[in-house]
Parts: sequence; structure tokens; C-alpha cells
Amino acid sequence: MINEGLALVRDFVLILFRRLGQPVVLNYLVAGLLIGPFMCSISLIQGVETVRLHADLGIVLLLFGLGLEFGWSRTRDIGFHRVLCLLHAG
Repeated sequence: MINEGLALVRDFVLILFRRLGQPVVLNYLVAGLLIGPFMCSISLIQGVETVRLHADLGIVLLLFGLGLEFGWSRTRDIGFHRVLCLLHAG
């Protein structure tokens, strides 16, 4: 029952955002806000720590994918100094 509720909210937001011409990433963000445990008192998500673990894993995979696309030749083009500044700031 809970999985159907999550899918229903996700699909509703997807259809709405497609009609409005918004990007898919924005759809996922808004659906996550609506489904998440912090939006309203009736939460569809019970295991907040599990959600945080999956969110952290998603960020790691996103950064890994960006690292694969952002090769060493592009790093040299930008400049080693700027990359060091970026790493230090982060």
C-alpha cells in the first residue's frame, strides 16, 4: 500500500511537471519533498535513516558520474590552481 502511494505521488508530479515543461530533475526534487518525512505529519516514509543513507549513496554516485565525464584533459584546460581552490573551498 505504501509503495503504491509513493508511486502515485511521483507519477502525479511527473505528469504535472511535463505539462508545465519543467525538467525531470525538478520533478524528482518536488516529489521527494512531498513524499519525505519532513513535509507533513502523515509521512509515507518511516525509516528516515534509510532514506538518508540512500540519499548519500545517490550523491556519491552522481559525483562519480561527473568525475567520469570530467576528464584530466579538461582539468588541465581549466587549470590546476582553480581545481585546488575548488577542492579547498568544498
